[in-house]
Amino acid sequence: MTELQRALDDISNIRSQIADVQLFQGFGPLVIALTGALALGLATLQTLTGGDTSLLPWIALACLSTALIAIETYALTRRTHGPNASNLIWAILQKFLPCLIAGAALGWIILTQTPEITWILPGLWQILLALGLFAATSMLPRNTLFAAGWYLVAGLLVLLISAQATAITPWAMGLPFGLGQILLACLLHWAPEKRKDTRKGDPCHD
Repeated sequence: MTELQRALDDISNIRSQIADVQLFQGFGPLVIALTGALALGLATLQTLTGGDTSLLPWIALACLSTALIAIETYALTRRTHGPNASNLIWAILQKFLPCLIAGAALGWIILTQTPEITWILPGLWQILLALGLFAATSMLPRNTLFAAGWYLVAGLLVLLISAQATAITPWAMGLPFGLGQILLACLLHWAPEKRKDTRKGDPCHD
């Protein structure tokens, strides 16, 4: 039984290592683009209604976007990666989970303990998302580095601008996240690695 358990552990470790370097194709570009459009729409709505700077609608939108992406990712990964789907989902989740937890914790602490500095949150959230994308680049198409770079630069600029005004504008959230998600969706859709895998599976190509 000890040898059998050791063999099962070795197999599990091998599967985990393969998952860490395998191209993850579980993110649906259409859903990701939709979350970007929703961010631009919310920023436009807040501007038209007087520039409301409340972060509560953005937190609700973030929860909705995360749920939509999670549902699509689970279904698409099951369909694309078959029996290895669970290992890949867990592997990609490990890349993003630290930044998601940190973003939620920072939001709760600042909103409940020091609400006078809530202007810092949009930039911090964008930087954390950039770090999550950078951490996941080993499993994603290489061109997603551009999206990670966008979020990093946007987060730093938003921090700089917000620090001067010590206030939040709707577009401090809407523009970086809206354009960033649409950019990420385009990069995933036109990824060279994805087209290469498609050609390999095409009998005419072979």
